[in-house]
Amino acid sequence: MDEVTRQFIENAELRDLHARLSATHRPVKADVPEEHLRALGLLTVRFQRLELNLRQLCAALYGLTAVGQRRVLGELPFGRLIKCTRAAAADLPDHLGADVVLLCKLAGLAEQARNRLVHSVWTSGPRMKLAKGEFRFEQFEPGELLSVVGAIDWLDTCADALCWEVMSPDPAGYGSR
Repeated sequence: MDEVTRQFIENAELRDLHARLSATHRPVKADVPEEHLRALGLLTVRFQRLELNLRQLCAALYGLTAVGQRRVLGELPFGRLIKCTRAAAADLPDHLGADVVLLCKLAGLAEQARNRLVHSVWTSGPRMKLAKGEFRFEQFEPGELLSVVGAIDWLDTCADALCWEVMSPDPAGYGSR
């Protein structure tokens, strides 16, 4: 465990604050099913992997070193990373460029799906969202959440494959592996 995390969980001020306030206040805690929490955790981890592979692909397209990748792309928001990757696809052979553009389009959709799910209010049971000034509820079954995870995993595989294709083109031609 790193020092920052340890300082947070072992914080005496937190313990004291909790002891004082919990003595008189018993909030209703979230009752989110374990399967939903597991699926949301997987969604977060798989999306991070997709983002990592997209950063590596973008770096490969621009010929950045590992240091250059950290300096140039390290703090870039995901949407801008997609735009940079898509822009670099213009210099690729037709089919490879088209696949990178499609990957970028799908990565944008993946980000929207991830954001809608991860940034929702899950403590109320069904996913709650604010739309046009009203709260609306959407029910997601664990299998539906895992389907999103699976689609992001597929997209990550595609990003990884395209990255390898850009870094070490096959002399027999694109897609012959």
